[in-house]
Amino acid sequence: GPYEELTNLDFALNEKTLTFKAKIDNKYFIISANKRYGPYDAVSNMQISSNKAVLAYTAKIEDAWYVISNEKRIGPYENLGYITFVPETTQIMYAAKIHDGWHIISDDIKIGPFDNIGSLHFSPKDKSLIYTAEVFDIWNVFTNEESFGPYCSVGNIHFSPDTNLLVYKAESYNSWYIMSGKKRIGPFASIGNFKFSADGTILAYAANIDGDEWAFVTNNEVAGPYEYVKDLTFSPDTKTLAYTAKKHNKWQLIAWRKKTAVYDYISHLQFTTDGTGLAFWAELDKEQLSKILINGKEYIGSITNDIVTYIDNGSIYTK
Repeated sequence: GPYEELTNLDFALNEKTLTFKAKIDNKYFIISANKRYGPYDAVSNMQISSNKAVLAYTAKIEDAWYVISNEKRIGPYENLGYITFVPETTQIMYAAKIHDGWHIISDDIKIGPFDNIGSLHFSPKDKSLIYTAEVFDIWNVFTNEESFGPYCSVGNIHFSPDTNLLVYKAESYNSWYIMSGKKRIGPFASIGNFKFSADGTILAYAANIDGDEWAFVTNNEVAGPYEYVKDLTFSPDTKTLAYTAKKHNKWQLIAWRKKTAVYDYISHLQFTTDGTGLAFWAELDKEQLSKILINGKEYIGSITNDIVTYIDNGSIYTK
């Protein structure tokens, strides 16, 4: 240093090499292994290959955008979007805008043009490309074998733990649905986050109906209504679903069909490996509290290296 701005600190390349983005004299640089790359007018989308051999990012130089791979510059482009590595390789794939629209580009691959490209993914099962793209205000999800749509909007691409099921949320005629394989769940006014249990048997999600947020699971259990629902978290054994819910501008944690005390905010949910304890951070009257639920009872406590420490009646216990 000193730097005007400092972000994206990461030891992703290796444990001894700090890589970060810095602003110096109103220009941006990537600094890694004591080398400085730049200057750039803007930098975004830093990615590291799985073998930690290649650093890639997008950078703006004057009026053009480039993909920078180590010291190799690819471009220029009018704009750049999503950037990623093809699984288990150092091959870069990215969304780029050129004169006739948006394209997906990787080495000798060029897919498009589209009016917009949302996100790029690879199937965990066969590493094939899955992406979302828009043409004439219509969005589709494209896989190696087929496309799904048309939709007004689409996002949140997920795969089930066994990799056999593609799940995402999509908007159609002013309503939102969760698309789970060939199954459509909805309609909803909006959809929040959703998550699979570790064994893939349960899909939990938060959805908005007529202004109220609900927590739903696929076995037809429904909890709510709430103003908002977040932090859907399954225990490792999948037996317990925990989430935080907002009502009357206050937050509670719900787990084991029981609710904690009311707080100003709750975050950072963490189960023990055996699923019997659940730690969380809570804020009350501007005070930060480290809390834990054990057998449905709430204590001051924490989980460190899967060891539970808590206070009960003035005494400290571990388990």
